[in-house]
Amino acid sequence: GNKQFTGGALRARYHYAEAIPNVAGLERVKILKRLEEITAIEGSGAAGWTVIFRSADPSIWNTDTDKGYANFAVKIDSLPASIRYVRIRRANGDSASLAITKQELTKEVYGPQFGWVGAGHEVNSNKFLGICTMTSPLGLRKGDVLIGRKSERFYTGWGFGHHYQTGATNMAWNGTAIPSEILEIAVVDRELATKEKRECNLLQ
Repeated sequence: GNKQFTGGALRARYHYAEAIPNVAGLERVKILKRLEEITAIEGSGAAGWTVIFRSADPSIWNTDTDKGYANFAVKIDSLPASIRYVRIRRANGDSASLAITKQELTKEVYGPQFGWVGAGHEVNSNKFLGICTMTSPLGLRKGDVLIGRKSERFYTGWGFGHHYQTGATNMAWNGTAIPSEILEIAVVDRELATKEKRECNLLQ
């Protein structure tokens, strides 16, 4: 049934998205087209999630950009005021969500456990964007990926940041540095279903 298809689509999307940085020309065009088709099919069952960013480049956050699957963003101003959650998702389907308001999407908001970083803060031209975990500040060891910053303390998490002292990669997932890939950020204006909370690794 549908569930099986979703798993297949997820795997296909993961492999296609992984291939994008390594292909060019017609092959790249074909892969991007296929990703758009998978997304369209998925979208019909996504019940209210609106994609507001999909890219490996955080500098297009909160802009009107539509250059295909891997280079898409919308201005936060254009969203409804009723937003309740934000979700950040990898090509392999792993995701993390956070309760949020529309106003908070373009700010840095730090709670006791987690924070959201959407203000466009930069370190060495690496833009911070994503969810950070507030429970343990980084000791700032070489290779740490910084995503959030509150007063003089730095935190890691899920999303784009600064790879301390190396600049090698500027992305982390659950605190671990990952090679550059396309991340998708979506919002929803309703309460999450129990299944979504489980699947989204709901953080707070």
